[in-house]
Amino acid sequence: MLQKSKDSENDTIISDANNLHKKTCVIVKSELCKACGLCIEFCPKKVLHRGKTISGMGYEYTVYCGEGCIGCGTCFYVCPEPGAITVIKRKLLNDNE
Repeated sequence: MLQKSKDSENDTIISDANNLHKKTCVIVKSELCKACGLCIEFCPKKVLHRGKTISGMGYEYTVYCGEGCIGCGTCFYVCPEPGAITVIKRKLLNDNE
C-alpha cells in the first residue's frame, strides 16, 4: 500500500508504508523546485514526473512516483537548485538480520 506523507510543510515523500526502512526514495522540496525538468529528463528509471500541484513560487514542481528509485543520484546531480532534491538510499535488509 502506498502512503503519502508530509515530512515537513513542503516536502512530499511517497513510499511503501510497510517497507519504508527498505526503500530508496527521492524527496523534492516544492519551495525550491523551479520545474526545469532536468531531473525528470535524466532519471534512468523514469520515476519522477511533473506534479499537478502549484508551489508557492508558482511552479508545477517535480514529484516522485513512489517506487522504482535505484538511488543513482542523477536527479540530485543535474538539479541546478541546491537542496531541492535529496535521495535517500537504504540498504535492503535480509530477513535474518
